[in-house]
Order: sequence, then C-alpha cells, then structure tokens
Amino acid sequence: TAKKSIMRLSTKSSGIDSFVDQVEVENVKSAAKDLIQEIRIKIEEKLSIVVTREGTVESFETFGIVTLFTSDEKNSRIQLKLDNKCRNNLQLQTHPIFDKELFQQKNVIGLKDR
Repeated sequence: TAKKSIMRLSTKSSGIDSFVDQVEVENVKSAAKDLIQEIRIKIEEKLSIVVTREGTVESFETFGIVTLFTSDEKNSRIQLKLDNKCRNNLQLQTHPIFDKELFQQKNVIGLKDR
C-alpha cells in the first residue's frame, strides 16, 4: 500500500519558539496600548431639529466638536486629516493656536507655524 500524505494546518512549536512568539505578541500589544494612551480623538455631534405637528422640518442644524488629546509633547505637532464632504454653510470655530486656513483649504487640523 502507498503512504498517505497528510497536510497539517498547524503544529506545536518547541518551547523556545512559543516563548519568542509570546514575547513578540506582548510587545505589539504594549506598543499599541501606549499609542492609544498618548493620542485620543473625541468627536461629538449634536442635532437641533424643529418639526411641526404635520411633520414639516422647519430647521435642522448639526453641531460638531472634535477634540484631540495628547499626553506627550512629542505629539504636539500632529495633524488630523478629515473627510469633509459638506462644504456649504459650514461655520468653523477653532482655537487661536490652530491654522484655520489649513482646514479650509486641505481639511487638515493642525497647529499654526510659529
């Protein structure tokens, strides 16, 4: 009779290999966790809608706030690119240290050059 070949999907690795794999996974998780703690983006949207009893919409406004937090000074020059498809009737209020023209031209939130 002929020998049957078997395809193996996984095999147990030796003790050293599994230790190295475990250390690599821990390092990746640690690096990702550190990055998440260093930079946070908070987005809030509030809707204000006035509707008549008949169902006619009299006014509809959306208010949005984007807040960027960083816990490390090395990330203070970070820029945030937004996908802003709605350009009509958009009013932007920025903190004075942010470059308003950069946002209006390229949809990027970033600090002014000093």
